Amino acid sequence: MISHNFQFKLPVSIYFGRNSIEKLPEICKSIGSQALLVTSEDILHIAEKISNVLDNAKINYEKYFLESPEPDCDLIDSSAKKLSAKKFDFIIGVGGGSVIDMSKSLSIALTNPEPIWEYANLSYRPPKILTEKTIPVIAIPTTSGTGSEVTPYAVLSNIKKNQKGTIQQSEIFPKAAFVFPEFMISMPKELTASTGIDAFAHALESYMNISKQSPISEMLSIEAMKIIFSYLPKTIEEPNNIENRKQMAWASTLSGISIAHRGTTTAHAIAEVLGGIMKIPHSYAVAISTYPVLKETLPYAEKELALIYEHVFSTTDGVEYENAKLFVDSVYKLIKKCGLSRNLNNDISNLPENLDNQVLEYLNNYKFRPLKQHCVEFSNGKLSKIITEIIGT
Repeated sequence: MISHNFQFKLPVSIYFGRNSIEKLPEICKSIGSQALLVTSEDILHIAEKISNVLDNAKINYEKYFLESPEPDCDLIDSSAKKLSAKKFDFIIGVGGGSVIDMSKSLSIALTNPEPIWEYANLSYRPPKILTEKTIPVIAIPTTSGTGSEVTPYAVLSNIKKNQKGTIQQSEIFPKAAFVFPEFMISMPKELTASTGIDAFAHALESYMNISKQSPISEMLSIEAMKIIFSYLPKTIEEPNNIENRKQMAWASTLSGISIAHRGTTTAHAIAEVLGGIMKIPHSYAVAISTYPVLKETLPYAEKELALIYEHVFSTTDGVEYENAKLFVDSVYKLIKKCGLSRNLNNDISNLPENLDNQVLEYLNNYKFRPLKQHCVEFSNGKLSKIITEIIGT
């Protein structure tokens, strides 16, 4: 029963499945004739398939290869400067979340005058207003995790500040998203695992986000969690199974739609801060942050967690606390099956001294808004406990 007002808008046309690639030339030609194709060298075999489609359709394009694992502000600004003499009608991003975020960032940077970091929406200051139209983006994801193909977000790294920030602008919703599960078969096991948990975290955090009402997002996030519980372990065990890849690609898209309308909370806030300081991949940072946050949430949100458990596992049996704990335990088991029940200290030697204090300081200084969106607003003492567990100090 709907008991509140809400809005739901998804200006992205989604084309899902192998044969949908046949629509790509038509969509491109409806926008313009000159494209910027953004991709990365590690997926050249996939980028070449898109290049062939564009060549056969006689669509002009210039290739741009992302030079770093995640978009850095200096790289975005310098790339936009180099490309500014050319006119692009649209941008095609072929790759993981970083490539698609780079495509979105360039869609702003190529037409708007300020350094790209000025458009990041940080907790302590609003972003600069876009004064010029952005360049339309067509997103073709090659991972099942970020959901960036259906969101108005682009995550940026600011190396000078050791920070990560997010652009949140409806103008950077992709015009179209082409989701081909076949493109995801070549994903390495570790990337399949971490991006899968990132997608799960999107679904979970959007459901638990108290800042907005969106019953449609709640439905989609529950469905995404159901799929991921069932198919992520299978996908890791049988990476070439196209049905598994198809299910995970769909779950990632559903999770992306969910966060597009409700946003993330505490685990993502900590992960972004940790990623900015330590230069670790976003999906990995989210994967090791999710369970510690959820475990500390349990004593204060039994009702919310029990409700998620009942929806995801289709049961009404059991008492509230038991079901809430069963859900938290199920998430831990999922993360463990994916080989991600670790802490940062397990994977990185010689961590900086006082890293936990620095993470807490940055959370309070520039990432405090997502903390207030979680169903539990933790004290600094509780946050320190969570951060210590994530780091493993």
